[in-house]
Amino acid sequence: MSVVQCQDDEKYQCSASEGCDVGCCGPLNAETGKGVCGLGPEYCGEGCTSQCDQKSECDPGWGMEWSELAECPLNVCCSKYGFCGTTALFCGSNIPPQPQCDAGARSSDGRTIGYYEGWNLARPCGRMAPKDIPLGIYTHINFAFALLNPKTFRLDDMDAGTASLYGDVAALKLRQPDLEVWIAIGGWAMNDPGPYQTAFSDMAGSEANQDAFFDSLLTFMKKHDLDGVDLDWEYPVADDRGGIPEDFDNYVNLLRRLRQRLNASGRKYGISLAVPASYWYLRGFNLQEMEQYVSWFNIMTYDIHGVWDKTIDALGPYALAHTNLTEIELGLELFWRNNINPERINLGLGFYGRSFTMKDPNCMSAGCEFTEGAKGGECTGTPGVLSAAEIVKIIDNGATLTFDEKAAVMIVTWDTDQWVSWDDAKTLGMKVVFANRRCLGGTMVWAIDLDDANVLHSTMAPTESAILHNYLTVPAQLPSVISLEEFTELFPKAQRTNPQIRLLYRDLQHQRRALVDTVTENIAVEEKRGKYIRRDIAIARRKEKNEDADQELEIERALFGSVGADPKHTLNSIIPEMDTAIADLEAEIQQLEAQEAALLESVKQTVGTMSDLRYGKLSNPRLKEDVIEGLKSVQDACEGKS
Repeated sequence: MSVVQCQDDEKYQCSASEGCDVGCCGPLNAETGKGVCGLGPEYCGEGCTSQCDQKSECDPGWGMEWSELAECPLNVCCSKYGFCGTTALFCGSNIPPQPQCDAGARSSDGRTIGYYEGWNLARPCGRMAPKDIPLGIYTHINFAFALLNPKTFRLDDMDAGTASLYGDVAALKLRQPDLEVWIAIGGWAMNDPGPYQTAFSDMAGSEANQDAFFDSLLTFMKKHDLDGVDLDWEYPVADDRGGIPEDFDNYVNLLRRLRQRLNASGRKYGISLAVPASYWYLRGFNLQEMEQYVSWFNIMTYDIHGVWDKTIDALGPYALAHTNLTEIELGLELFWRNNINPERINLGLGFYGRSFTMKDPNCMSAGCEFTEGAKGGECTGTPGVLSAAEIVKIIDNGATLTFDEKAAVMIVTWDTDQWVSWDDAKTLGMKVVFANRRCLGGTMVWAIDLDDANVLHSTMAPTESAILHNYLTVPAQLPSVISLEEFTELFPKAQRTNPQIRLLYRDLQHQRRALVDTVTENIAVEEKRGKYIRRDIAIARRKEKNEDADQELEIERALFGSVGADPKHTLNSIIPEMDTAIADLEAEIQQLEAQEAALLESVKQTVGTMSDLRYGKLSNPRLKEDVIEGLKSVQDACEGKS
């Protein structure tokens, strides 16, 4: 059956001199000289006036003579008009079941991934050096970006300044031993018009080029002590982004061979993919085949809207929130249609906002018309985007803040015509609740350095527990703990470049963590007490502001865990107990520092003995033999680890 368009709508009308925007111009009406635009045999077959070779995107039952594809990509629906989509207009009641979990189970706690913009230090303000990245929050840091050389297919640095930071970010693992640092390759700008635009396609299309990439990647990860690679190809197949149809299968082959190569390296490296939340670009990804080769998908559930909407006929120049939760739900439906395990999905969170200059100061709501991007921020300097830190300053200066509950976003307006949508602590909490309800395995943040470490990062951390753990397990924050550089100085100059020194230092830090196990148990007790304090505060705040208790406490549970079943404590009853607990913790810290000092003194003595042996200061032959035998044992152990 072909489709009959609305003949009274000028958008779908054509004539002998005026064709169709989409479809074929069907037979002309003898009286009006007008025809109707459409697809299928009724419009493109016998009697067709012009553009008669047009085919539908998918086949609603007309046959392949009239259609490009028999079925839609990603298992989405083919409408009766021959177009692919996921809404009720396309699918009717054909909606896939959604994963369902208890939000209190906090599935998304499994991973918290933060992208770090290596170029952020070039900003005039609002910079975040690697040493300032908040610890105890992220399980993984993805360093953005390295590039793919379009001729050699080896890794290129974005610039010299960015390249100098790889080691600094990886060194954070010495302060947070459970942290993983990955390299992210690509990014939106790499696929902009220019020499790099087709690099991903050219590399994926040749196994020889793939091998050159694999060699370079492994060398790079070993050199900088990295734990995995995040491929940020934006986007395969998309011709407006330098893609070609062959990318669809070539990307799968690339991932298959990359997984084999990394497995053969003897180290457990991870692979993740940055993927869009929109059907338009996601259709270039063969999700079902890719899943078996990747650790997880980082879904970019931000930038859903922006100044580019102005050039899209279906959207137009209307201000809409770029992290709209309703549209995020629709984006995830594409993954459920392809049976992707929700545990392998990380929900993208934005530490920034998309902004507009509005056309009419009297129309400043979502859906009102904009003319261009809002003024660039004082630090980021890009029209149409503002960092979280910049937005907070705007709010502090008297901007108007509006909560869009349905979209789960905040709208900020100022200077009569400036508009930005963003996520504050409250709406981030709502998205964490959503991630938990959909059983997602983690969250992902773009980008760590766009916050000031106080505004939004505070919502990502497990509050009291993270604070206490930070002071008790981060070496740089205790005066008795020396840095890697100071530790290296203990060794003779000729030995200071030995890579085993770094491994020994890391081993000592792991031993140090073992020494604080008893302290950690007390931390758990204090954290539990802190939860009761937060509950009292949440209830008091709800009463004061007359907010909905269920939603407020659900967000609290999602961020900080479920409240226990013990009797409720009041603030006054907890304070004396907290004082006692703090005194106990201080005593344990002193004991811990004494143990650390003894451990370091032992290391100094060992290194001193090594130095004496090296420079012939040991006169007792028997002692020399004992020391040499001991050092051989240490060397064997180190070689076994390496």
